[in-house]
Amino acid sequence: MKKSLVILCATLVAMVACNKEIDTPVPQDVTEPVAITFNLNVTHPDVATKAVKTGWETDDVVFVFFSNQTAPAYLEMKWNGSSWVNTEHGLSLAESESGTMTAVFLPFGSDATVSASGTSYVFSKNPYSYYLTASLAYTVTGGVVEGTFDMQIPAGFVQFFVDNASASSSDVIELREPHLTPVCIASVSAAGAVVESTLAHGAPLPGYVYDKEVKTGSDSKGYLFSGILASGARNVSTDYNFTLVSGGFYGNYYSKSYTGKTFYRGVSDGRAIKLPVAANWTEVNDHKPIDMGMDVDGKRVYWAACNVGADNSWDYGNYYAWGETVTKTEYKENWSNYFDTTDGGSTFTKYNISGGKTVLGLEDDAANKTWGDTWRIPTLAEWKALLNSTNFTWTWTSDYNGTGVAGRTVTSNVSGNFIFLPAAGFRRNADFINAGPYGYYWSSSLETSNSGRAYHVWFDNDNFAWRYDLRSYGYTVRAVTE
Repeated sequence: MKKSLVILCATLVAMVACNKEIDTPVPQDVTEPVAITFNLNVTHPDVATKAVKTGWETDDVVFVFFSNQTAPAYLEMKWNGSSWVNTEHGLSLAESESGTMTAVFLPFGSDATVSASGTSYVFSKNPYSYYLTASLAYTVTGGVVEGTFDMQIPAGFVQFFVDNASASSSDVIELREPHLTPVCIASVSAAGAVVESTLAHGAPLPGYVYDKEVKTGSDSKGYLFSGILASGARNVSTDYNFTLVSGGFYGNYYSKSYTGKTFYRGVSDGRAIKLPVAANWTEVNDHKPIDMGMDVDGKRVYWAACNVGADNSWDYGNYYAWGETVTKTEYKENWSNYFDTTDGGSTFTKYNISGGKTVLGLEDDAANKTWGDTWRIPTLAEWKALLNSTNFTWTWTSDYNGTGVAGRTVTSNVSGNFIFLPAAGFRRNADFINAGPYGYYWSSSLETSNSGRAYHVWFDNDNFAWRYDLRSYGYTVRAVTE
């Protein structure tokens, strides 16, 4: 009995010894975060023109990201009118730490916050607009991080300012031009690389009200637009065709064209361009360019609100033979345009198989010859994109808006906008055929297996599709622009 008691006591002593060994803390080499002082400055690009601000304004915010910090830790620098006020968000820098800082300035984003998306930083507010950025190496020395960010406008960015003393943030306003692409920051990577989000060339640039020190000779306000200028148009004399839309789909449309204009001449020159007030633009009342949310080959394609030659969306408009730019009283199969009449009018001298030209040039495009600017007949690829049932809904109506006109309403499932295509029939010889139950619309694309035919789109109350037919027929034209 005593022997058993001795063994039990020995066991208990061993267990206590083991527990003491487990509970004994092991020293760790832990570096405590140090209190960091930020002595940072931020320059503003010297924009030579006076359309927009050339310096920092009160409440402007610059976001600073550190390559050795985990998202969403960052530094917020806010300009109070005379100096930068720093606010840390989750930062924990260590003495002697080194890495890279990335600074980002978002116009109209002073109230933005930052969150993490994996290892990247994302903004809660990301307007499609220009931004400024700079990178800077740093080392924490004596608890201080210092340096100057030389902020730059990313390559290709330009700004446009439309003066308007009554500018209001409640207005829906946008600017379109085929050479421009809206851009915003999608994210900032852990390593500090800026990842952009872009739309197609010519997609609408959203307008922002700017009324703080607009440098136009007096303190005024208006709408500021910005985007990336296509690389082929930078520092090159190019024709520009602007469309200004105020009030959305049912709003007011204005156009402004420039011939041989040069934008983006240098790092600072030509980046900010003042456009005239809308009152000095040309108001577009009939063939408004409707944004159907369609991008083809990387470019935004807009559809006209009415047929070429029509006064409104339900008028039939004019009829044209393929490749002709004027209307006729008779549409004969052996018409002389582009034919060699010496053999009885059976050989095409232009837009034939051997010639290799399979899409109408603007000189032979009825839409461009009638409306000018960048208007043209759609290609077959563009018609096929509109026929896509995933992105667009085609609805037959026998009485469009009480007009008594039948046709197809095509509604974009992307933008929510729509166009109406009247069932205008077609012309053959002197006859007017199938107006009411059928619609026929030319494309600009040649059917290459038989140069006597070209592609078109047709529809009735049951079907809508593309096919090809004789170029001599008189079909209607619904134009597009970029």
